[in-house]
Amino acid sequence: MKKTKPKSPPVITAKSWVIMDGTSGQLLYGKGEYERREIASLTKLMTAYTVITLVEKFQLSISSTKIEVDFDAQFIGGTSAQLCEGDILSIWNLLHGLLLPSGNDAAMALAAYFGDLIAKNSKNNFHNKYDPIQIFVNKMNKNASLLNMKNTRFINPTGLCNVLNKSTASDIGRLAHIVMKEPIIREIVRKKIYCCASIDSYGDERYFAWENTNQLIGTLNFNGLKTGITPNAGPCLVTSYQDEVKHLIVVLLNCKTPEHRWYESILLTEFGINLLLNS
Repeated sequence: MKKTKPKSPPVITAKSWVIMDGTSGQLLYGKGEYERREIASLTKLMTAYTVITLVEKFQLSISSTKIEVDFDAQFIGGTSAQLCEGDILSIWNLLHGLLLPSGNDAAMALAAYFGDLIAKNSKNNFHNKYDPIQIFVNKMNKNASLLNMKNTRFINPTGLCNVLNKSTASDIGRLAHIVMKEPIIREIVRKKIYCCASIDSYGDERYFAWENTNQLIGTLNFNGLKTGITPNAGPCLVTSYQDEVKHLIVVLLNCKTPEHRWYESILLTEFGINLLLNS
């Protein structure tokens, strides 16, 4: 096949964006890729990654280890997995509630459980009123440092509006490259819908059917990854595209409208494929 010179990148409304080689993690193209911005629920990629690292550290079973949802998780606000105080779900189910409907309640339940677990197994002398959420967020930031996400700081596990909870398109692309290597996360984010049940505070079963907020799942070869939107961050999206030979990751921060996310990600993916074919 004769190679043709890639055209200029398409016109994109996102304030910052990157195209990355999902296999190597190499930055292929970007605009404003190092500008620090609020990232909304893209934060939950690090929440999920941190959970996976702690599952491995403490040798937990994600299917049999159960977590009880507390009051703070139920009433956190924002996007929700419709959890209620007293619901008991496995880590596996809560990860779906975190990544598919982008549940802030699931994020808080996971952060509270693992923050408490870190405190109880730490050599540090935590006082009786330690904050498990803050302990978990500290771990998120430590992981960001280990992944060389130099321009990232997490303030919460949800991505809810906070002027200090910021990252860059480049750093989020780096994170996406890493999380797509985690089989558990990879399996979850490619699903369009996931159904499960919990036991509530009365011992009765409650049923959930969580739909993926990523509208590109099931189209072309998109197999992830995460949406986000807040008034400050604007509409955001990380997508993963993979066929038999190519894997691309596209990050969009602060698009003009939520709808722009979908076709702009497709446009950048097509441009990225052209870049790879001509490299």
